[in-house]
Amino acid sequence: MNLALPAFLIILGLLPGIVFFHGYFSGRFSKQLAGVGGVTEVALYVSFALPLDVIGVIVFRRFGAEPEFALMARLVSSAEPAQTADHLAVLLKSHWVMTNASYLGLLGGSGVAGILVRRFVWAFRLDVVIPLLRMKQDWYYLLQGRLASLPRTIFPYADILVEHPDGSELYQGLVLSFEVGGDGGIRQLVLRDAHRGKGRGQGFYWRPIPGNTFIVMGSCIRSINMRYIVVHPVGAESLRLRIWHWIRDFYRSFVFQEP
Repeated sequence: MNLALPAFLIILGLLPGIVFFHGYFSGRFSKQLAGVGGVTEVALYVSFALPLDVIGVIVFRRFGAEPEFALMARLVSSAEPAQTADHLAVLLKSHWVMTNASYLGLLGGSGVAGILVRRFVWAFRLDVVIPLLRMKQDWYYLLQGRLASLPRTIFPYADILVEHPDGSELYQGLVLSFEVGGDGGIRQLVLRDAHRGKGRGQGFYWRPIPGNTFIVMGSCIRSINMRYIVVHPVGAESLRLRIWHWIRDFYRSFVFQEP
Protein backbone atom coordinates (compact mmCIF):
# COMPACT_ATOMS: atom_id res chain seq x y z
CA MET A 1 0.00 0.00 0.00
CA ASN A 2 2.76 2.44 0.97
CA LEU A 3 4.56 1.92 -2.35
CA ALA A 4 1.70 1.06 -4.68
CA LEU A 5 -0.22 4.32 -4.34
CA PRO A 6 2.76 6.69 -4.87
CA ALA A 7 3.94 4.55 -7.81
CA PHE A 8 0.47 4.68 -9.35
CA LEU A 9 0.43 8.47 -8.96
CA ILE A 10 3.84 8.78 -10.62
CA ILE A 11 2.65 6.63 -13.54
CA LEU A 12 -0.41 8.85 -13.95
CA GLY A 13 1.88 11.87 -14.03
CA LEU A 14 4.12 10.29 -16.67
CA LEU A 15 1.33 9.05 -18.95
CA PRO A 16 0.83 12.42 -20.75
CA GLY A 17 4.54 12.45 -21.60
CA ILE A 18 4.35 8.85 -22.82
CA VAL A 19 1.33 9.63 -25.01
CA PHE A 20 3.04 12.76 -26.41
CA PHE A 21 6.20 10.72 -27.10
CA HIS A 22 4.34 8.10 -29.12
CA GLY A 23 2.34 10.81 -30.92
CA TYR A 24 5.56 12.52 -32.02
CA PHE A 25 7.72 9.46 -32.73
CA SER A 26 5.41 7.82 -35.24
CA GLY A 27 4.78 7.97 -38.96
CA ARG A 28 7.70 9.75 -40.62
CA PHE A 29 9.59 10.09 -37.31
CA SER A 30 9.76 6.61 -35.83
CA LYS A 31 11.81 6.05 -32.69
CA GLN A 32 13.92 3.53 -34.61
CA LEU A 33 14.95 6.29 -37.01
CA ALA A 34 15.62 8.65 -34.11
CA GLY A 35 17.70 6.05 -32.31
CA VAL A 36 15.69 6.55 -29.12
CA GLY A 37 15.43 3.77 -26.57
CA GLY A 38 16.20 2.68 -23.05
CA VAL A 39 17.19 5.43 -20.63
CA THR A 40 16.82 8.14 -23.29
CA GLU A 41 13.21 7.16 -23.90
CA VAL A 42 12.37 7.28 -20.18
CA ALA A 43 14.10 10.67 -19.88
CA LEU A 44 11.97 11.99 -22.74
CA TYR A 45 8.84 10.69 -20.99
CA VAL A 46 9.71 12.83 -17.97
CA SER A 47 10.76 15.85 -20.06
CA PHE A 48 7.50 15.82 -22.00
CA ALA A 49 5.32 15.02 -18.99
CA LEU A 50 6.44 17.95 -16.80
CA PRO A 51 5.19 20.82 -19.04
CA LEU A 52 2.09 18.87 -20.03
CA ASP A 53 1.17 18.27 -16.39
CA VAL A 54 1.66 21.98 -15.65
CA ILE A 55 -0.62 22.89 -18.56
CA GLY A 56 -3.16 20.35 -17.30
CA VAL A 57 -3.15 21.91 -13.82
CA ILE A 58 -3.57 25.42 -15.28
CA VAL A 59 -6.54 24.30 -17.40
CA PHE A 60 -7.96 22.34 -14.46
CA ARG A 61 -7.84 25.44 -12.26
CA ARG A 62 -9.33 27.62 -14.99
CA PHE A 63 -12.48 25.50 -14.87
CA GLY A 64 -12.80 26.20 -11.15
CA ALA A 65 -11.20 23.06 -9.71
CA GLU A 66 -8.31 23.52 -7.30
CA PRO A 67 -5.83 20.60 -7.31
CA GLU A 68 -5.08 19.06 -3.92
CA PHE A 69 -1.31 19.62 -3.86
CA ALA A 70 -1.05 18.77 -0.17
CA LEU A 71 -2.75 15.43 -0.82
CA MET A 72 -0.41 14.72 -3.72
CA ALA A 73 2.62 15.43 -1.55
CA ARG A 74 1.35 13.04 1.13
CA LEU A 75 0.69 10.38 -1.52
CA VAL A 76 4.22 10.61 -2.91
CA SER A 77 5.84 10.67 0.54
CA SER A 78 3.54 7.89 1.84
CA ALA A 79 2.77 10.01 4.89
CA GLU A 80 -0.27 8.88 6.91
CA PRO A 81 -1.22 6.20 4.34
CA ALA A 82 -4.58 5.24 5.83
CA GLN A 83 -5.86 8.82 6.23
CA THR A 84 -4.46 9.81 2.83
CA ALA A 85 -6.18 6.91 1.09
CA ASP A 86 -9.48 7.74 2.78
CA HIS A 87 -9.17 11.41 1.76
CA LEU A 88 -8.37 10.40 -1.83
CA ALA A 89 -11.37 8.05 -1.93
CA VAL A 90 -13.71 10.82 -0.79
CA LEU A 91 -12.36 13.25 -3.40
CA LEU A 92 -12.62 10.75 -6.23
CA LYS A 93 -16.17 9.85 -5.26
CA SER A 94 -17.33 13.47 -5.15
CA HIS A 95 -15.51 14.56 -8.34
CA TRP A 96 -15.47 11.30 -10.28
CA VAL A 97 -16.88 12.57 -13.60
CA MET A 98 -14.82 15.76 -13.73
CA THR A 99 -11.62 14.00 -12.67
CA ASN A 100 -11.96 11.32 -15.35
CA ALA A 101 -12.97 13.78 -18.05
CA SER A 102 -10.10 16.14 -17.21
CA TYR A 103 -7.47 13.42 -17.17
CA LEU A 104 -8.72 11.75 -20.35
CA GLY A 105 -8.77 15.19 -21.97
CA LEU A 106 -5.16 15.70 -20.88
CA LEU A 107 -4.13 12.36 -22.39
CA GLY A 108 -6.00 13.02 -25.63
CA GLY A 109 -4.59 16.54 -25.87
CA SER A 110 -1.07 15.19 -25.27
CA GLY A 111 -1.44 12.73 -28.15
CA VAL A 112 -2.81 15.40 -30.50
CA ALA A 113 -0.06 17.82 -29.44
CA GLY A 114 2.60 15.20 -30.24
CA ILE A 115 1.13 14.62 -33.70
CA LEU A 116 0.82 18.36 -34.44
CA VAL A 117 4.36 19.12 -33.27
CA ARG A 118 5.68 16.31 -35.47
CA ARG A 119 3.80 17.64 -38.47
CA PHE A 120 5.01 21.22 -37.86
CA VAL A 121 8.62 20.02 -37.55
CA TRP A 122 8.17 18.02 -40.76
CA ALA A 123 6.43 20.78 -42.73
CA PHE A 124 8.90 23.51 -41.69
CA ARG A 125 11.83 21.08 -42.15
CA LEU A 126 13.12 21.95 -38.70
CA ASP A 127 14.77 18.55 -38.40
CA VAL A 128 16.94 19.40 -41.40
CA VAL A 129 18.46 22.51 -39.75
CA ILE A 130 18.23 21.70 -36.00
CA PRO A 131 20.54 18.82 -35.01
CA LEU A 132 18.49 18.03 -31.87
CA LEU A 133 15.44 17.19 -34.02
CA ARG A 134 17.34 15.31 -36.71
CA MET A 135 16.81 11.61 -37.30
CA LYS A 136 19.86 9.46 -36.64
CA GLN A 137 20.26 7.83 -40.08
CA ASP A 138 21.60 9.98 -42.93
CA TRP A 139 20.09 7.63 -45.55
CA TYR A 140 16.65 8.73 -44.34
CA TYR A 141 17.24 12.23 -45.72
CA LEU A 142 19.19 11.17 -48.80
CA LEU A 143 16.50 8.77 -50.03
CA GLN A 144 13.86 11.50 -49.90
CA GLY A 145 16.05 14.38 -51.08
CA ARG A 146 15.11 16.09 -47.83
CA LEU A 147 18.19 18.28 -47.70
CA ALA A 148 18.70 21.94 -46.88
CA SER A 149 20.34 22.53 -50.26
CA LEU A 150 17.40 21.12 -52.24
CA PRO A 151 13.90 22.54 -52.84
CA ARG A 152 10.74 20.65 -51.92
CA THR A 153 9.70 19.90 -55.49
CA ILE A 154 12.12 17.17 -56.55
CA PHE A 155 12.03 13.57 -57.75
CA PRO A 156 14.58 11.35 -55.96
CA TYR A 157 15.90 8.59 -58.25
CA ALA A 158 18.04 5.76 -56.91
CA ASP A 159 20.54 3.46 -58.62
CA ILE A 160 20.72 0.39 -56.37
CA LEU A 161 23.31 -2.37 -56.45
CA VAL A 162 21.72 -5.55 -55.09
CA GLU A 163 23.55 -8.74 -54.12
CA HIS A 164 21.82 -12.03 -55.03
CA PRO A 165 23.04 -15.62 -54.51
CA ASP A 166 23.55 -15.84 -58.28
CA GLY A 167 25.38 -12.51 -58.55
CA SER A 168 24.77 -8.76 -58.51
CA GLU A 169 21.95 -6.78 -60.11
CA LEU A 170 21.59 -3.05 -60.74
CA TYR A 171 18.17 -1.45 -60.38
CA GLN A 172 16.96 2.07 -60.98
CA GLY A 173 13.74 3.86 -60.07
CA LEU A 174 11.91 6.68 -58.36
CA VAL A 175 11.97 6.26 -54.58
CA LEU A 176 8.32 5.95 -53.61
CA SER A 177 8.60 4.85 -49.96
CA PHE A 178 10.58 2.66 -47.60
CA GLU A 179 10.17 0.65 -44.42
CA VAL A 180 12.44 0.89 -41.40
CA GLY A 181 13.71 -2.20 -39.61
CA GLY A 182 13.97 -2.65 -35.88
CA ASP A 183 17.66 -1.73 -35.99
CA GLY A 184 16.97 1.54 -37.79
CA GLY A 185 18.14 0.22 -41.16
CA ILE A 186 16.26 -0.16 -44.44
CA ARG A 187 13.90 -3.14 -44.33
CA GLN A 188 12.62 -2.61 -47.85
CA LEU A 189 12.69 0.09 -50.51
CA VAL A 190 9.77 0.68 -52.86
CA LEU A 191 10.48 2.01 -56.36
CA ARG A 192 8.22 3.31 -59.09
CA ASP A 193 9.12 3.28 -62.81
CA ALA A 194 11.74 0.63 -61.97
CA HIS A 195 14.36 -0.59 -64.47
CA ARG A 196 16.93 -3.38 -64.36
CA GLY A 197 20.42 -2.88 -65.72
CA LYS A 198 21.47 -5.24 -68.52
CA GLY A 199 24.74 -5.74 -70.36
CA ARG A 200 28.18 -4.26 -69.81
CA GLY A 201 30.29 -1.44 -71.20
CA GLN A 202 28.96 0.05 -74.43
CA GLY A 203 26.21 -2.59 -74.52
CA PHE A 204 24.71 -1.58 -71.15
CA TYR A 205 21.05 -0.51 -71.14
CA TRP A 206 18.09 -0.22 -68.76
CA ARG A 207 15.21 -2.69 -69.20
CA PRO A 208 11.82 -1.65 -67.75
CA ILE A 209 10.42 -3.89 -65.01
CA PRO A 210 6.68 -4.59 -65.47
CA GLY A 211 4.37 -3.47 -62.65
CA ASN A 212 3.45 -0.29 -60.81
CA THR A 213 5.96 -0.71 -57.99
CA PHE A 214 9.11 -2.72 -57.37
CA ILE A 215 10.30 -3.72 -53.89
CA VAL A 216 13.97 -4.13 -53.03
CA MET A 217 14.74 -5.88 -49.74
CA GLY A 218 17.13 -3.93 -47.56
CA SER A 219 19.20 -6.98 -46.61
CA CYS A 220 20.22 -7.38 -50.28
CA ILE A 221 21.26 -3.75 -50.88
CA ARG A 222 25.00 -3.17 -51.21
CA SER A 223 25.09 0.44 -52.38
CA ILE A 224 22.75 3.26 -53.46
CA ASN A 225 23.50 6.20 -55.72
CA MET A 226 20.98 9.07 -55.58
CA ARG A 227 20.00 11.53 -58.32
CA TYR A 228 17.59 14.41 -57.77
CA ILE A 229 15.49 15.93 -60.54
CA VAL A 230 14.34 19.43 -59.58
CA VAL A 231 10.90 20.54 -60.77
CA HIS A 232 10.66 24.29 -61.30
CA PRO A 233 7.06 25.52 -60.79
CA VAL A 234 5.37 27.46 -63.57
CA GLY A 235 5.46 31.21 -62.96
CA ALA A 236 8.36 31.06 -60.49
CA GLU A 237 9.44 34.54 -61.58
CA SER A 238 6.28 36.04 -60.04
CA LEU A 239 6.40 36.79 -56.29
CA ARG A 240 2.68 36.13 -55.92
CA LEU A 241 2.98 32.73 -57.60
CA ARG A 242 6.07 31.85 -55.56
CA ILE A 243 4.15 32.56 -52.36
CA TRP A 244 1.22 30.50 -53.62
CA HIS A 245 3.51 27.57 -54.49
CA TRP A 246 5.13 27.76 -51.04
CA ILE A 247 1.73 27.72 -49.31
CA ARG A 248 0.59 24.79 -51.45
CA ASP A 249 3.79 22.81 -50.79
CA PHE A 250 3.60 23.55 -47.06
CA TYR A 251 -0.02 22.39 -46.96
CA ARG A 252 0.80 19.15 -48.76
CA SER A 253 3.79 18.62 -46.49
CA PHE A 254 1.74 19.23 -43.32
CA VAL A 255 -1.34 17.24 -44.32
CA PHE A 256 0.13 14.45 -46.48
CA GLN A 257 3.67 14.54 -45.02
CA GLU A 258 5.32 14.89 -48.40
CA PRO A 259 9.09 15.58 -48.19
